[in-house]
Amino acid sequence: MTLFERNLRYLDTVNVESAVIIYPKGEIIPALDIPRPLDLYFRLREIEFSGDDPLRILPEIALENNRELFLFNANLLLDIRVLETLGNQMPPCFMYESSEDEISSWRMGLVRAKDMTVNINTLKGIARLSLDDVSFYAPELRGEATPFCTLIESKQGLVSGWKVLIQKAQKRQGDLIEKYVHPKIQNWIVRKICNTPVTPNQISLFAIIFAVIAAILFYQGNLFFAYFLAFSATLLDGVDGKLARTKLMTSKVGELEHIFDYFYENSWYLALAANMAQTHDSVAWIVGLSITTCDTCDKIVSALFKKVKGKTLDEMGGFDRIFRLIGGRRSIYLHILLMSFIINLPFSGMIATLVWAGITVVIHTGRAAYHLLYH
Repeated sequence: MTLFERNLRYLDTVNVESAVIIYPKGEIIPALDIPRPLDLYFRLREIEFSGDDPLRILPEIALENNRELFLFNANLLLDIRVLETLGNQMPPCFMYESSEDEISSWRMGLVRAKDMTVNINTLKGIARLSLDDVSFYAPELRGEATPFCTLIESKQGLVSGWKVLIQKAQKRQGDLIEKYVHPKIQNWIVRKICNTPVTPNQISLFAIIFAVIAAILFYQGNLFFAYFLAFSATLLDGVDGKLARTKLMTSKVGELEHIFDYFYENSWYLALAANMAQTHDSVAWIVGLSITTCDTCDKIVSALFKKVKGKTLDEMGGFDRIFRLIGGRRSIYLHILLMSFIINLPFSGMIATLVWAGITVVIHTGRAAYHLLYH
C-alpha cells in the first residue's frame, strides 16, 4: 500500500467526502492505483507553483464557503489520531511534530474558504497543535502508543516509515512471551508479507489450522511438534491483527478471535489430558478439566470487570500491570508445559499449569473485587 492510498483511506475513515491532489504543472505523477474501493471521491489538479511556501497554493483551491479542508503533503506518514485531533479543532489550525518546531515546519493544516490567504508570514498568529496534544491511547491497540506524523522524503525514510507502521501496529502485550519474544518474529513476518496479496483472514485461518493440528498431536503424544504448532498459532494470532492494521484492512475471522482462542486453547489441555489418561487414568481428565475451568472463570471475571469499569483489570494499577506479565495465559502455560516435556515429566507440567491457573484466577478475582469496592 502506498502512502497516497493510506492517506486517502484515513480521510475516508474520518468521513471526508472528497480530496484534491495538487501537483506542479508539467510534473509527471505515477499511476494512482487504488485496488480496494473508497467512498471518498478524489481528483487531480495541475497548478503553477514556485517558491518554498506550500500555503501559496491555497488561493488556487476552489473551496465552498464554510467547507473545511485538510492540507498536507501526500508523502506524510500519518497517524489517524493526528487527523482526528486536528479535525476537532476550529480552523485555521496547524499540526506540528513538536511544540518547539519553527512556524514553517507544519505537517498538516485545517482551513476554511476564508483562510485561503493564509501564508508563511501570517502563521504566527494562528492556532497550532503538536503531537503532545494527541491522545496516546489507541483504541484499536487497547493501549497507549506514541502518535506520529512524519514526512517521508527518501527511500531510506520509506524503509524507516514501514518499520514505524509495523511497530505502532503492536497491540498492548499480554505476558512476558508476548512482550519480549513475539514482537520481533511477528514484525519480521508482517514486513515480508505486507506488500503481498496475503490477507489477515488467511493468516487467521492458518492460525486456526495450526491450533487444531496441535490439539490432535497433543492427543497422539507428539508433544514437541504439538508445542511448535501451538506456539506458531499464538504467533499468527498476533500477525493477523498487525497485518490488518498495517494494510488498513479488516479481518472478519480475526473479529471472532477471542471465541476461537478460547476453544482451541482449551482443546490443547483436554487433548493432553486424554493422552495422559492412558497412564494416569481419570486423574489426568480431572486436571485437564480443572485447567479449562480456571481459564474460563478467569476470562469471565476479566470480561465482567471490563464491562463494569470500562477498562481492563491490568490497566488499574502497577501490581496488575506487572502480574499481567506472568499471570496464567496460554503462552505462559505452553512454556510451563514445554519445560515439563524437556525433562520428560508432562503430567507434572499439567499439574504446574493447573496450580498457576488457580493462583491466577484467585488473584484476578481478589483484585477485581478490590478495585470495584475502593475505586
